[in-house]
Amino acid sequence: MRIAERCENERWIPALHIVQQFMAGERVTAKDSIEMWEQMCRGAGCEILAKHLQMILRGQSMQEFGTCRIGSSLRTSLPNASVMLRVTSLLLLAAALYGQQQPVPYSHKAHLALGLKCNSCHKNSDPGEFMGFPAESFCMGCHQTVKADSPNIQKVAAAAREKKPIPWVRVYRIPTYVYFSHRVHTKAGTTCETCHGPVRERDVITKEVVHNMRSCIACHTATKARKECTTCHEERN
Repeated sequence: MRIAERCENERWIPALHIVQQFMAGERVTAKDSIEMWEQMCRGAGCEILAKHLQMILRGQSMQEFGTCRIGSSLRTSLPNASVMLRVTSLLLLAAALYGQQQPVPYSHKAHLALGLKCNSCHKNSDPGEFMGFPAESFCMGCHQTVKADSPNIQKVAAAAREKKPIPWVRVYRIPTYVYFSHRVHTKAGTTCETCHGPVRERDVITKEVVHNMRSCIACHTATKARKECTTCHEERN
C-alpha cells in the first residue's frame, strides 16, 4: 500500500500532510517532520515520545533522547507499532539533520561555558534596534588555534579571508509593521532568555518563545511597560 494511502487509512493526518507536501515537490524540512510526529504522538497519548520530540525542537542533546523508553511507549500506546517504530528510526536521522540547518553548526552552550557573554558576539550598533552577528574575524581570534583543522572552522576562516559574512539562518523575525528595539528592552532589564529561551543550555537554537501581540502585551503588563498602540506601531491617519 502506498505511503499516502496508509497514512490516510490509519488517520495519521499530520503524516499525510507531510507526505502530500513531499509528493507535490515542496521542500519538507527535518523540523517539519519532527513537529508532525510530535503532534501525532501527543494526539495518540504517547506522551513520552512527544516529550522527547519537543526536546529535539528545543535543541537539546540527542544523548537525552531515551530510545528504549520511546520503543516501550510506542508499543503500548500506538496502533501498528512496528510500522511506527520503523518510521521513528527515520525520525532520529531527521533529528540529527535538524541540528545542521545553519551553514556552520554552532553551540551556544559550549561557547558560553567557556566564559563568553551574549554581548561578546552580538553587538548592539546604533540606533540599537538589532543585535548583530559576530564578524568572522572575531571568531578566528580563537579558532586560529582551536579546532583549526575542522572543516566547519575552515569555512569560517575562508569567510574571514574573503570578508564575506556567513549567511546565518534567522530563527526569530519580527514583522515589519512592528517596531522593536533590543536596546530599549535590554536597558529596561529584559534578558536574552525572556525572548529567546534558555540559549545558554542549547547546542542548537530553535524557536522556543512565541512572539505575538498577546505575548508582548502580557509581558508589558507584567513589567508595567507602555501599552499604547503607538509604542510598537506607527500612527496612521
